[in-house]
Parts: sequence; structure tokens; C-alpha cells
Amino acid sequence: MATSVSARPAPKPQTQRVTILAQDPSAPIFAEVDIPFETPLPGPFGYRVRVIDYDSSTGKLYQPGIFPVAMQAKHDLLHDPAFHAQNVYAIVMRTLARFEFALGRRVPWSFDGHQLFVAPHGFADANAFYSKRDRALFFGYFTGTSGKPVFTCLAHDVIAHETTHALADGLRERFTDPSSPDQAAFHEGIADVVALLSIYSLPEIVKYGLDSLARSAATLKGAEATLIDKKSLTIGRLRDSVCSDSANKWGNKCKASTSMISIAGKVALRRSVSIAPDKRILDQDEFEEPHRRGEVFVAAVMNAFLKIWHQRILQLGTIRNGMVDRNRVAEDGATAADHLLNSSIRALDYCPATDLSYCDYLSALLTADFELQPDDSKFHYRDMLREGFADHGITPSSSAKDGTWEPPGLNLDCSWTHLESFRRDRDEMFRFVWQNQTTLGINRDVFTHPFRPALHAFVP
Repeated sequence: MATSVSARPAPKPQTQRVTILAQDPSAPIFAEVDIPFETPLPGPFGYRVRVIDYDSSTGKLYQPGIFPVAMQAKHDLLHDPAFHAQNVYAIVMRTLARFEFALGRRVPWSFDGHQLFVAPHGFADANAFYSKRDRALFFGYFTGTSGKPVFTCLAHDVIAHETTHALADGLRERFTDPSSPDQAAFHEGIADVVALLSIYSLPEIVKYGLDSLARSAATLKGAEATLIDKKSLTIGRLRDSVCSDSANKWGNKCKASTSMISIAGKVALRRSVSIAPDKRILDQDEFEEPHRRGEVFVAAVMNAFLKIWHQRILQLGTIRNGMVDRNRVAEDGATAADHLLNSSIRALDYCPATDLSYCDYLSALLTADFELQPDDSKFHYRDMLREGFADHGITPSSSAKDGTWEPPGLNLDCSWTHLESFRRDRDEMFRFVWQNQTTLGINRDVFTHPFRPALHAFVP
């Protein structure tokens, strides 16, 4: 008699696609992004993020948003509080997922508790901030130069910037102490870097920036409309068309408010990308102030990003008459930003616990990138990183030729070692010791006994 076999259940999804506002220029750019899968309660209210839409200026409590928001005309979405709530939830979760992907582990918030509270319409002012005491992100709103309301909860880079503060504080709580000029500026700088590279890792944003460059370079029609002159893709023009152009569109909305500079994003980016390379810039009195000094750090990273992107463009083959595919140029830009974003986050694990200098971070960044991709012979990312930072007077702290941190004195071989199982798996430990026998001074001929776990009993 045949036995019925139950069907194998379909695997549960790991991610879900969500619509966000990728950037808020005069013509809004929406994008579909992947975030960790869950079925949040109205709010949205998930396992790591809880949106509570309370306006402290008016005392208004908005109805909890249903996730996902029903799609409608994009213009209507911009004025829908439920979409505002979805936008901040999705970008906070996307930033958290990026940290956890880059570091290969769960990353805690900087406070006791699992959920970060988020207020999309927290107060009436041109600002946004993270409060460790309240375990929350607060986003303001204000009237722009056009007379229309402007919501900081719709600015992708502002949301990612504030989220990074909460995550970086959880990873390195001493970095908020102004123990050195660089450390005092670093928190703002790394929050800017994560926010901006998150933006440029979206091909839609890079394509938008290239549009103005393509129009100024040549007027093309028909099948050639997707091409762009390769000679026009210089580092300077990429900076002006992609970085500065996207920054100015946000900045024009809030020229009257200098407080927006404190939340970095696009207004601060306008100043960062315009900082001319100067090897003695950090010695100038102007850049002793933490926010200004942080902009030098951002400028160094973005300078390196543009060099890396340009290096990739140089290796593109032309299609006809020196023209290259514009979509491929955008994809290369997004790929470079995505790679550098991963390395920038991973570098936090290679930084000292306190008294950080930019030179320390550069060595940490080079080491993290080396561990991520040892073979750098194709695009020379690490050469571009060293050059980009050196243009602003920042050189690696490490004395090694490549600028990476030197291995421990024993020079132990950690290849093929899995850290998590290394802590508890005796076979993993045996593998590590076996491949380091000479360094550890162990005689292979008599090395026969298996490892056993050691149990420590602490008696008060």
C-alpha cells in the first residue's frame, strides 16, 4: 500500500521588497529595496524598530500605519503619513541589515532594549536627532523656501545617518568621548559616510545624477540615448554631476536653516565634496571644530569613492565613437559604493576602543578591505583608498607597506577558522592548532590527544 508523503513546506523568505523614497529632489526618486522579512504590527511595529508617530509640537498622535502601504500615485505618497512611517521603518531596517551583513553578526542598539522607537513627525523644526536616553530617533518638519512642508523623515541619508549613530554607539560606546580631535569628529563623519554610500549603492540614484552629465556632454537620440562619452566621465565631473547635484536639490529647500547641517545628509555633503584636497587641512584652525573636522573625513572617503568608480570606468569597453553604456557606468558606481560601504562598516571591528585617529581608521579600513577581498589586482581599491585619504593629509597608522594592521607577534594563521564555532567546537580548535603547530612549538609526532572543553567554576 502506497504511503502518502507530505509536501515539503516552502522555505520562509529571508527578505521582502519595500518601496522607499530614495531621494527627494524636485522629481522624487522611489526605489524598491530589500529589508529583513517580518510581519510587523501596525505602526510599523517590528522586532527591532517601533514607529510611534507622535508630534510633540502639536500634541497629535497619528494613526498607526499599516505595513505595507497600499501603492498609489507617487505624489500622494509624499503627503501620506502612513508612507512616511513606512519610509523610516524600512530605511532604519535596511541600515541595520547592512551593519549585520557587513559584520556577520547581530548588532545591538546602544541602549538596553531590543527596539528603537522612531517618530517620523516628532517636532516642528528643520532638524532630526538620535536620543540614547529616549531610545529613539526624532525627525522634524518645516516649511521650505517654496512654502511647502519639508519632512526630514523622507530624506534617506538623514534617516541612515541617525540610525548609524545608534549602531556605532552600540559597537563603540567610547567613541562619543572627545578624547582626541579626530574622535570628537568621527561619530558625525562615519554617520555621514554610511548614509551617503547607502544612497549611492542604489543604481537609481546614480543614474539620475548621470542624466545631467549626459545632457551636458552630448545630445543623443534613439538607440544612442543610453550612451555617454567616456571622456566626459572625469572625477571632477562625476563629483559635480552625481554628488553635488543631488546635494543641492535638498539644500535649496532649506537654505534658511543652518541647523540642517547638523544632521549631515545633503547640505553637509555640499560642503564636504567642495573641500579641495590639502595635505595640511587638518592643521588649520577652521577644522579643529568637530563638525567641520568630520567633513574632512567625509571628503576623504568620498574622494576615494570617486577614484574607485573612475578606475572601474576606465576599464569599460567603448561601444562606438568612444561612448560607453550609461547604465553600466551607473551600475559600476553603485557597486563601488556598496563595496566601500561594507568595508567602512567592517573597519569598526578593527578600530581601537577609544582615542581613535583618522589614521587609525584608515589602517582599519585597509585591513577590513583586505580581509573582505584579498585579491585587489583588478580595480586596486586599496590604492585608491590610500590616495583618497592622503589627498587630505591622512596616512595609515600602521607601519606596514600596504597600510594594514600588522598581524600579532606570533603570526598565527587564522585561515579557514570560523570564529563562532572556534569558541565552543573542539574540532575547530584542533584545526587551528594543527595548522599552527610550528608557530606554537608543538611536536607533530606526539600531538595525539584530543581537545576537551574547559569548564570554569567561579565560587564567591
